[in-house]
Amino acid sequence: MIKKINEGTYGVVYKAKDKKTGEIVALKKVKMEMERDGFPMTALREMNILLSLDHPSIVDVKEVVVDDNDCDDGTYMVMEHMQYDLKQLMEAKTQPFSMGEIKSFMKQLLEGVKYLHDNWILHRDLKSSNILLNKDGHLKICDFGMSRQYGSPLKQYTSLVVTLWYR
Repeated sequence: MIKKINEGTYGVVYKAKDKKTGEIVALKKVKMEMERDGFPMTALREMNILLSLDHPSIVDVKEVVVDDNDCDDGTYMVMEHMQYDLKQLMEAKTQPFSMGEIKSFMKQLLEGVKYLHDNWILHRDLKSSNILLNKDGHLKICDFGMSRQYGSPLKQYTSLVVTLWYR
């Protein structure tokens, strides 16, 4: 691990270096403190959904690993590393995005959402901090902890699902 990148309700994300390949990756450690009855359902859903997806606008999960040396048997998702999230980039920028940048980001975002919907997946927590970007302008949707697979006919789903600030 190189450094902690971010922390949310269900996980902590670290920047890390793969010892075998030298590649920089992101490690999302599943938080176990809130769970009394085994492995968190949100983490299982996120792993299952992300491992089933393959699209240029969706963050790529390379593998899921368990660290037996960790005091709480840490479970990690090894993902591709992106340099920025849209929220931090918008806060740090002194100049607004150009029209070309906005068009490119929107095209990539809409292609990613279309892919999700074509595969019967609702993200349910799409916000600027869950949209990642790299220095080349590639966009990736991340954080599928609140996402759900759905089907036809539609069933009743939990209605109050989204980050508290957006409610």
